[in-house]
Amino acid sequence: MQKLFFQPTSDTTFTNKQGDVYTVKANTKAAEKCKYSYKHELLLSVKLEGSATTYGTASTGTVSKFSEELLLTNLKKAKVEDPTLPKEQVDDMNFIKESVELKPDILKMSELKWKY
Repeated sequence: MQKLFFQPTSDTTFTNKQGDVYTVKANTKAAEKCKYSYKHELLLSVKLEGSATTYGTASTGTVSKFSEELLLTNLKKAKVEDPTLPKEQVDDMNFIKESVELKPDILKMSELKWKY
């Protein structure tokens, strides 16, 4: 079992520690919990047990670094923007971060292996 915490940024979105944005799908338990946690200034908690995903709220916790897809959400990875790095390196870093979207669904390989 893995328990994760996220920061709600609106009634339909929440973020992890890196700034990746998760958007909940409408009319789901995830949307209900995200809206409630945003309105009451709570953290959104996500419990992963095997293939089951449970959404809830939490008053305490540390925002997670978890950056993989979650059930009932769409994930948009944060762009790397660092003025001290050369533009080519920033472009390469963003390509690696977004490369998971290019992975074919039929390919049975972890996202981490696919990226690197």
